[in-house]
Amino acid sequence: MFKHVLAILSLLLFTHPATSAVTIEDGAVHIINDTTYQSDLVILDRNIAHDPGTQVDLVTGGEVQSFSAENNSTLNIFSGLVTTTITLKDNANLDISGGTVNSHVTGTQDSHLIVSGGTLDGNIQVNDNATMDISGGTVNQFIAFHNSKARLSGGTVNTSLISRNDATTLIEGGSPGTLLFTAENGRIYVEGTGFTVTDPNGLNPVNVVDGDHLSNFGTFVENGDFDYFGGFLSGTLDDSTIINIAFEIHNSGVTAGTCDIIIGPIPKCGDANHPIPTSDLNEDCIVNILDLAIMAAEWLTDNNPI
Repeated sequence: MFKHVLAILSLLLFTHPATSAVTIEDGAVHIINDTTYQSDLVILDRNIAHDPGTQVDLVTGGEVQSFSAENNSTLNIFSGLVTTTITLKDNANLDISGGTVNSHVTGTQDSHLIVSGGTLDGNIQVNDNATMDISGGTVNQFIAFHNSKARLSGGTVNTSLISRNDATTLIEGGSPGTLLFTAENGRIYVEGTGFTVTDPNGLNPVNVVDGDHLSNFGTFVENGDFDYFGGFLSGTLDDSTIINIAFEIHNSGVTAGTCDIIIGPIPKCGDANHPIPTSDLNEDCIVNILDLAIMAAEWLTDNNPI
């Protein structure tokens, strides 16, 4: 299975060539509602960073071969068609609420991807500190890696949901596909109730609760350099979706690390297990010189009205 996943990931390196490139970087809002750019790569803010950046809205009737959004620009897909790829980087923003993308969507370098509708026939991927939030629509494969943050609260993943290379993914709802896959320090958190883990044959059920790591419950599967802990996870997600999905946790061989699939929410400063210390004045869960600076700035301040 791991080799199959690698083969799918390799497809992301392929980009269909555009007949021509059109650059839009005037900081204005543009609406594409026809086929003017059906053979073009449309590039947003390649050479300049506006605040806010250039915005393009793809609406009904609009057709573009591919998009590249950079430098704070924003691409909104309400309807229409993108026949090949969408790439984002350098704090660019993508919001898909409708329409169709026939190939892959990739966000890197602090870009932000939001999907609430539409159909993505290819894979959606984030890396290099990018974020992804999917609450609707349909995607082929969901991939998060290289320190990215991703969330699935709705919508449908057709194949696998992958979190690797120090990425963190939260599953709250929706249909997460047929396989949860972690490797190389990636983490997946699953929120819901009534979870049970079985072995790869669907036998020997064991109940798991918040805080449990599935690497402690999965079956060790020898697979050459790609040994993993696997099985099936079943239960009900926070949005009441019932799942029964295979999982693979690759913590040995060439993918060794501390990856895992964990039941419960992502740990954060201020939660029940990580309370904010009394002396933590800026509430970052660390008591250090920054808190001392806050106190020093108000040293001897007296607001006592008496």
